Amino acid sequence: LKQIKTVNESIKLTILTSVVLGAVLGLQVYQVLNKSYLITWLIVLLSSIFFRVFLFSKVKRDPPNRKNIKRWIRFSFINAALSAISYGLIAASIYYIKDQVAVTIIYIIMAGATAGAVTVYSSVKYLSNIFIFPILIPLIIANFLYGDLNHFILASITLLFCYLIYSASNILYKTLLNTLEQNNVIRSLTEEKVRMEEIAKLKSDIDLSTRFSTIVVGGIVG
Repeated sequence: LKQIKTVNESIKLTILTSVVLGAVLGLQVYQVLNKSYLITWLIVLLSSIFFRVFLFSKVKRDPPNRKNIKRWIRFSFINAALSAISYGLIAASIYYIKDQVAVTIIYIIMAGATAGAVTVYSSVKYLSNIFIFPILIPLIIANFLYGDLNHFILASITLLFCYLIYSASNILYKTLLNTLEQNNVIRSLTEEKVRMEEIAKLKSDIDLSTRFSTIVVGGIVG
């Protein structure tokens, strides 16, 4: 439950970034991509944005709890997948883009998006992978397809970046789990301490009552 809540904390921010980055990417590729491909990308992008708006309103009306946690996990994976596909379609089209400034802008956006996903999605197992791989793998393949040395080097660097991002995501996930487990242990120990103190107090009250009864009975007998 805490893991899903951590993911949902960033929904409002990701709506804004999706709109802004989507507009920037669209400006870089609308003259290069064919109409059907561009429309497909636009449909996926808008679906991703609308789904996040839906999640933002859903959090307020029906926040994650122990009864609906599985549904919220599914929502999180759908959200990450839609966003990843929208970025991945642009990444896959980089092979057809000749303007080096546009290519640089796209690379910066892709690197920033995947790096940001590590902090946003790493709290749930495999969630960041759903976002990272559909974006970076098309970039790697597109650069390999060029066939020249410079693009081969760029593909290798992107592959290394993909590995580093994947590793960082796993580390953050394990760190979060350890933190949650430690919090659970601390909470359990605290509850146990309170329970033992209550038992000790109850035992003390019983002993005091027993002594008092003994004194009273002894006085009466005497």
